[in-house]
Amino acid sequence: MPLSHFLNEELRKMWAISKSQFTEPSWNILRRALMKFDLGGVDYPRDYIEIEILEQLTLLDVKQVKHAGEKRIESLIRELSISPSHYLAKNEEIIKQWEQDKSINFEIEPEPVPEISMHDFILTEILLTKQWRNEFFKKYNFHFEYSIFENESIAREISMLESRVSGETLAEIGTRLGVTRERVRQVLEKAFSRVSMNPSFEGKTLSIFLDERKKSEHQMGVELIEAKIRNFLNVNPGTKYEDLAEALALDLDTVKSHIGYQASKFVFQEQWSSAIDPEFSDEFIIGAIKMAAAIRSPLSAPMYENLVERGLVKGPKSQTIAKRFGTWSNACHHAGVMFVRSVRSEYSKTWNEEEILKYLIDFLKNKEFGVGVLEFDGWRSKYRTEAPSSAHIRNMFGSWIDAKNNALLYMKKNSQSCDLL
Repeated sequence: MPLSHFLNEELRKMWAISKSQFTEPSWNILRRALMKFDLGGVDYPRDYIEIEILEQLTLLDVKQVKHAGEKRIESLIRELSISPSHYLAKNEEIIKQWEQDKSINFEIEPEPVPEISMHDFILTEILLTKQWRNEFFKKYNFHFEYSIFENESIAREISMLESRVSGETLAEIGTRLGVTRERVRQVLEKAFSRVSMNPSFEGKTLSIFLDERKKSEHQMGVELIEAKIRNFLNVNPGTKYEDLAEALALDLDTVKSHIGYQASKFVFQEQWSSAIDPEFSDEFIIGAIKMAAAIRSPLSAPMYENLVERGLVKGPKSQTIAKRFGTWSNACHHAGVMFVRSVRSEYSKTWNEEEILKYLIDFLKNKEFGVGVLEFDGWRSKYRTEAPSSAHIRNMFGSWIDAKNNALLYMKKNSQSCDLL
């Protein structure tokens, strides 16, 4: 029998029925029936249904909708038969009453959630909740045991799903239970189909859901480690990687692979190996400076760096030389070569060490820029043109790494946050 048969004569002459004429449960049943039998699909308008559609939708179709029990079917039939004039009068009465008392709440009572079986509850909790046995105890007030099911196939199904979710392969489960891998897959797919109406599983197969869950758990683990690192560095800037790993009870490789780029700026940085490389003795460095001065004179640190990069001179970085001899100028004095004199004395009159460290801290906290010399010069050009140049900072502290480490130690000493949270 088509649903149009139950319509009031007045409604039958109209082109559509309106959502406003029905309670929420009845309207939901109609909509679900439309989708189930492809009479409009998910894109069907939510606030009306054409009469001609109701001529195609039978009462039997509606009864096949999940959770459409006898009482709800009876309510639907009753509401289909009520004339629209009745609803109009009812709405006018409500509006009039609302005008008299604004505090009246006209929200539609939500559709009751259907009670699910213990079997389905366990399957759902295994898939969605890590501590599902605790959830079982909260719901039923006793601890889960497979023996609570008289039907051994249910117990085996739950056992298989629990093993699969914990990471066991289909083959491993099959070998342990004495069945084939394919049989395990069939049992699990059947179990999954029982709970597939849950929105969390919509449109997914069990394998797809488990893959997504695994990725989600991995991502949650990554995010947890990253958060621990940020929290620690935020109040302990200047910590070495080894000390950071020890403090967080993580291995060194894990810390280095999970630390965010912004957080890595606040880790104490070791000097490059060339700074302590025995290959670069004082005599070797003096020889490198003399070789460079024979090509370009008077010699400056950038000129020297350029010659080293081009392979015309073999030697350490100019920062390494400055650290070894105190300053670049001192190294050139020792080598007895002409050099471009530093204007450090003029800079020193403009900034003291603490001021420079504060500039460096502002730079490190800026999330737009990295941590190197070129990044600092870019930040300075864009935001703080009054700040000292990277060249001056290297001259004052001997190297860029030493300058940065001093800034981190200053932050820790003065209990400054890294603004990582």
